[in-house]
Parts: sequence; structure tokens; C-alpha cells
Amino acid sequence: MKHCVIAVRNDQNYRSIICHYDEVSDVGLVLRRKYHTEDAASALIVLGDLNHLDEHRISAFHRDWGYLWNESVSIAHESLQLLISYCDAVGADRLHVFEDGEWESLLINEPEDIKLSA
Repeated sequence: MKHCVIAVRNDQNYRSIICHYDEVSDVGLVLRRKYHTEDAASALIVLGDLNHLDEHRISAFHRDWGYLWNESVSIAHESLQLLISYCDAVGADRLHVFEDGEWESLLINEPEDIKLSA
């Protein structure tokens, strides 16, 4: 089982959740197909950390597994660099960010090599 970080940028910061997925899941493709508006992307983040996300179902730790809200709530990051550092710290292999009306997906192999404007 792998996991990625899904984030949405708003005016002041980024809000992120962790999403677990298996080898055959393409979370980025699901995000681009089903969560392609700011409202849809934000509604996904409001669910908190996800156990699973695919074309047919969403499994949220709080809503579906009974985890306490403070165990799965989204996290705010003041900058993209802090978000990337968080991805590295939690061992995520990908970062999916909704910004300016579209999703961008990044591999988190060498976080210091990622050069993005923030």
C-alpha cells in the first residue's frame, strides 16, 4: 500500500490530506476526471484523510472508519515548500495539488529537487 498527499490551494495557504492507495490505483487520473472544479476539490479535502479513492468510491477514515476527527483532519501549510516537506516527512510518494483550476501531480523522490514557485 502506498500513499499520496492531496492538496488544494486557497488564498492564504494549502490544505492537504493523505490518501492511501494500491499499486493499480491512479489517484491523479481520478482527481482530474471527478474533482476538476474548485468546489469538488475542496469538498474532497473536507472529508479528511482517505483510506481509498477510485472512480467508484471514496473511503474516508473519519466518516467511514470511525477515526476521531482530529486523527484525520486536513492540515494547513503556509507555502508550497512546507507542503513538499510534509510529503517527504510522511513518506508520500506523490503530491497532487489543485491550483488555478487544475491538478498538478508530482513525484516525491528528491523533495529538494522540486523547483516550483510558491
